[in-house]
Amino acid sequence: MIAGPHGKIYVGGYPDYGLRGGAISVYDLKRVEKRTYRHLIQNQSIVSLAYIPHLDLIVAGSSVRGGTGTRAIEKEAKLILWSQKRNGRLLRSSLFQGESHPFPCGHGRRNRLWSYRSWEGFLL
Repeated sequence: MIAGPHGKIYVGGYPDYGLRGGAISVYDLKRVEKRTYRHLIQNQSIVSLAYIPHLDLIVAGSSVRGGTGTRAIEKEAKLILWSQKRNGRLLRSSLFQGESHPFPCGHGRRNRLWSYRSWEGFLL
């Protein structure tokens, strides 16, 4: 969950019991509205979010896991660049070969996104 751009709150999540394909939910506190974007990454859940201010984009990391009671279908987790303004995914990548759970963590100095996998830090 992040307090992201345009005064909104963004929450990534897992689907309900027996389902696959997580979502990003966007809460607009000014309008008191919620909008949910499902299946941004097919058969995967959105487990982490980071905001890149200079691009006005959100980076979302996935997990191959679905809702309770399901088994993973996909083998590798993905990262996506997502724009709410354009209501869509701009880029999807498998930067984490063999990893089932990447964790984008934040936006740092020099406009770099930092992350970790298997408890090792690195820059993207």
